[in-house]
Amino acid sequence: MRLVTLLFALSIASAVSAQTASTTFTFAPHSGACAVALTQDGAAIGSGWYICFQGSAFTNAYGFSVYLPSDEASYYLILEGCGMVQGSLVFKSTTGLWNQQDSVACAGWSGTVHESFYTTTVINQHTHKPQIVYHSVGGSGRLTQ
Repeated sequence: MRLVTLLFALSIASAVSAQTASTTFTFAPHSGACAVALTQDGAAIGSGWYICFQGSAFTNAYGFSVYLPSDEASYYLILEGCGMVQGSLVFKSTTGLWNQQDSVACAGWSGTVHESFYTTTVINQHTHKPQIVYHSVGGSGRLTQ
């Protein structure tokens, strides 16, 4: 009987460790490389957490970085230097917004990031020609390990 109980406990532990970890997040509009993270897994999070569209919060190198309060094991989820493949901007006439879906991968985590933009036209100060400027309205993402 003890052997059966031990085998049952091991099978449950194995099944739990084989589960994939995942997290979802939303982020605020931003004008710089980093956006304030607003929610993680549907719950509001406090200030000081970011989603960055660069290699880290401390460098302007190309890439993607995540700074969130927890992963499923209740540790901080900090991923830096992630690879990112930018998707095409697609105009959605029903909302008047441009949408972009990017693919990200880092340290065994992978997923997608969706962001929406509106545009304005400004006059370039140097060329005096019209230039389209994209403004973030925020977005969301999902990462799975």
